[in-house]
Amino acid sequence: MCCRSFVLGDFLAKEKQVLQLGGDCSVLSIKSMEEGSPSKKHKGEIVEKPELPLEFKEKFQEMVGRLSMEKGSSSKKSKGEIVDNAELPWAIKEKIQEMGGSEVKLVIQKSLFKTDLSPNHGRFSIPVQKMEKEAKNFVREREESIMAERQQQGQNQRLAGLPVFVMDPSLKFYNMHLKKWKMEKAVVYNITNGWMDLVRSNNLRVNDTVQLWSFRLNDQQLCFAFVKL
Repeated sequence: MCCRSFVLGDFLAKEKQVLQLGGDCSVLSIKSMEEGSPSKKHKGEIVEKPELPLEFKEKFQEMVGRLSMEKGSSSKKSKGEIVDNAELPWAIKEKIQEMGGSEVKLVIQKSLFKTDLSPNHGRFSIPVQKMEKEAKNFVREREESIMAERQQQGQNQRLAGLPVFVMDPSLKFYNMHLKKWKMEKAVVYNITNGWMDLVRSNNLRVNDTVQLWSFRLNDQQLCFAFVKL
């Protein structure tokens, strides 16, 4: 029995090494374990068809499953990088479906900065270089043209912005504007005109991790869903 325990432990150690190196655990099989097990029960008694006990096989399957899960979890990307397999909270997803929404995309996941919560700034910033790859075209060409237009305000001309709807985690809607600022070294979208109402209603704080999702109503109207993680 002690010999078989040693063989199983040695095999699982090799299995873990294969997983850590990015290999496929399927290349090692129960059969290979059996072939590597002692071929003799006692001195002089040869076993023609060695076979592992059932409990060892079950233990093997359990360990391989656990090690595979560990490999999968270690491959998750760190904070600030592109988010894989992100999902909307069920209540928000159901609301969007109920309204006939389409083209649902995760635009950005970020931690809130002081400037995102400052009444003096009054906007939620969306740096283009931090956006999800799939969301790079969440704004249509016609909408880009609207955002480029300027309105006279006193002696100054300011970006008019694109009217949008923003839904918060409680499914409340806000009327806001999406603007695009082109700076020297970066391009940033900003959600303004009503953003601070959402901040106060949801008790947002610096370093809160949030997501912004885009979707369309009637295949036209650009909307956003704001999620606090």
